[in-house]
Amino acid sequence: MIKSATEKVATVSQALGAALYAGAAAEGESTPNEDGVEDAEVVEEA
Repeated sequence: MIKSATEKVATVSQALGAALYAGAAAEGESTPNEDGVEDAEVVEEA
């Protein structure tokens, strides 16, 4: 009984994690960078 309940919790937890991961990935693709941080390259002039 405890083993089956533990397995069910693990299954539900994995499904929840997958849903959160998918939601975060979709949000990251559709949302522009709003934090004001830009990727840049440092160029040293000689």
